[in-house]
Amino acid sequence: MATVPPMTSAPSRNTPTTPSSSSKIKPGTLRTSPRKRKPHRRDSSPTATAVAVLSPVRRREEIHARLKKTRAYKERLIADKREAEEGIADVHETYRAQLLELIKHEPEAQNVASARDALAAVQAVITRIRTQAEQAEKKEKSAARRATKAESKLGKSEERSAGLERELDEAKRELGLERMTLDAVLVALEDE
Repeated sequence: MATVPPMTSAPSRNTPTTPSSSSKIKPGTLRTSPRKRKPHRRDSSPTATAVAVLSPVRRREEIHARLKKTRAYKERLIADKREAEEGIADVHETYRAQLLELIKHEPEAQNVASARDALAAVQAVITRIRTQAEQAEKKEKSAARRATKAESKLGKSEERSAGLERELDEAKRELGLERMTLDAVLVALEDE
């Protein structure tokens, strides 16, 4: 009678299986950094070329607009400076007129019967003159500060304007139109 070999039990589903050597992840093969993108190529389309050709024209127009704004700002600063100088002159004239008026009325204090009252009246006049002189001095200093500030801004504006003029000349040289005026350049560009 033949002997029956003992039956081997089927592996349990919960039994962990060891991966084969072929399915193991080799060290150094995991991607730890994001994939680098290729750099974009430079656009050489006809549209991009046309924009590149027109860039000096646009630059010149931008410089022209900035020059207009700078000139308008410069005119405002000149007007502010003139107004400040007129304010100083007005303060001087007002102060002088008030002093003359007070001096004219000062002799009235001498007609007072009491010498003490006369002295008090004179002191009151002096106090008023001193107070108004201090106020006039404050106004003069304020106007002088405004004039100095306007003059400083004007100097900076002139420097900026000179820089813009240089940029405009460079743009005209790039276009080959350095001997033409700005209006003539605009006409020439419109004809093209």
